[in-house]
Amino acid sequence: TTEADGVGKFYPKQIKRADLFEYIEDELLAIENLLAEPGTSSQQADQGALWMLLARMYLNAEVYTGTPRWADCITYANKVINSGKYELNDNYRQNF
Repeated sequence: TTEADGVGKFYPKQIKRADLFEYIEDELLAIENLLAEPGTSSQQADQGALWMLLARMYLNAEVYTGTPRWADCITYANKVINSGKYELNDNYRQNF
């Protein structure tokens, strides 16, 4: 796509949602051990961020792949919880 292409004249190749889900999952799993341990850096994404992203993806996996991934969601959410590096604020409204 360039500025010479008119609006609506070029459409990128589309892929299936399941294929995109698999690609993102593979990329995240490939870098999991390359990231800093949870809570060691406030300046960059760490394993905790990756685990939460995977948990959220697995929570919604059925929408994208047609297959629920509840057990995987629980596994990665528990990794975040059990790391002991993250907590919810005591005041519920301050969590948002």
